[in-house]
Amino acid sequence: MITIFVFCLIVAVTVAASPSVTPGCSFYSGQCVYSIQLGQQQQCDSVRRAAPASSSGECSCSDFRTAQQDLDRLFTTVSLLRDSFGSVSQNVSASQAQFLAKQAQLNATQQANLDLMTRLRTKDSLLEQTRQQLANEATAAASEIQRLRTQLSVGRRDITVCQGTLNATGSVTGQPDLGIGDAKLRYCDFETSCGYTTQNGWSIISGAPSLSTGPRADRTYGSLTGHYFKMNSASMATTYRRNHSATFTSPEFEPASAYCVRFAYNMFGSDIKYFRVYAKIGTGRGYPVFSRDGAQGADWQMGQISLDSEYTSSPFRLVFEGWTNAYRYSHSSSYISDKNSDIAVDDVYVYNTSCSRIPDCPPGAYRRVTGTTTTCYTFHVAGKSWSDAEKFCRSQGYKSHLLAVNTLDEQNYLVGLIKGNVGRYNRTVPPGAIEVTGTTTTCTPSTWPENHGANAEKFCRSQGYKSHLLPLTL
Repeated sequence: MITIFVFCLIVAVTVAASPSVTPGCSFYSGQCVYSIQLGQQQQCDSVRRAAPASSSGECSCSDFRTAQQDLDRLFTTVSLLRDSFGSVSQNVSASQAQFLAKQAQLNATQQANLDLMTRLRTKDSLLEQTRQQLANEATAAASEIQRLRTQLSVGRRDITVCQGTLNATGSVTGQPDLGIGDAKLRYCDFETSCGYTTQNGWSIISGAPSLSTGPRADRTYGSLTGHYFKMNSASMATTYRRNHSATFTSPEFEPASAYCVRFAYNMFGSDIKYFRVYAKIGTGRGYPVFSRDGAQGADWQMGQISLDSEYTSSPFRLVFEGWTNAYRYSHSSSYISDKNSDIAVDDVYVYNTSCSRIPDCPPGAYRRVTGTTTTCYTFHVAGKSWSDAEKFCRSQGYKSHLLAVNTLDEQNYLVGLIKGNVGRYNRTVPPGAIEVTGTTTTCTPSTWPENHGANAEKFCRSQGYKSHLLPLTL
């Protein structure tokens, strides 16, 4: 509260009147005597004062007239001061009224602010309670989602086993379920062309034509009978120039938000030059999306390409390109320089989703962690030949292959899994096999052969007319 103290000084001018006398002047004892009355114009006071006579011998009243005029001006000034004071007093009263009104408005505003702060504190408390409730519900939802995922995984395993049991032909076909919505995998092992085309230099072959360059076997089966795409540098050699390139092209892929491409490649040879992969849109292929230079060893290597919407928003194709410096000295000469530069490609996996969304283990798989290694097992109980089982396993993912059980620890783990699925199999138990409450595994450790592949299949077939190698994928 601001208090204004107004001090006003009021000056009152009062002129007391003397007894009534008639103003004027006369001679008395030889001097001019004045009679004047203050406050009355043209009159003299009763106070008499002697003044020298004028030269004519008469009295003069001009001094008293001047005094009278000054007094009149004084009264006028006092009147103006009174009027001004009245105006100032009115302004002070008005200002005081405005101040009181503003003070009341300020008090109302302060009260409103206090009310608002109270409501804000109440809302903040409710918001904190809501946040806590949401956090609790999110935790409960996460637990429920995990439970449902576990239940779904078990259900998928059941469906897989039932499909394998009900399929009398022992054939499980189609692309694998990735477990991520409508994402699909297009896989090619080059046992057929799968729509891939070439103009020169590249061809689908089997075996190992050369010991100094190219792979020792295909990647799908690991055998000389499997097929793969290979660039033959010797066949591209000419006498007029070096630096030859050759390409092969994939079928067209439909637009998607992202793509993931995985493939096996081999760059073995002392004269290996360059290997490039492009994502071709229309007639232009732009910059390479994958590149390797020089020899990469005799084993198959795995390559991965992540393609975003820059490449995948329109239909596109993959272009695989190899380079060689193979050179023939003359048309009649069989000597070719820099010919040890063959490049090969096998097992191409194309997913219409990003690489980060592809799960490490397929849906329904059994996950086993030993140290820093994670292994995923899936069971497909329908009977298959070794080659069909290997091909099927390869089609499930670029790390998948037919399982060769080489350790007792791993076999015991698999037996434990089979024990947990009693009744899903219906096989006659051959002598020497491990029986698990009516369920049959393949071979005991004492009779397990020190080999794999076709020899293991032959060994298992030799145990009885219903015996075969157990197809497991990892």
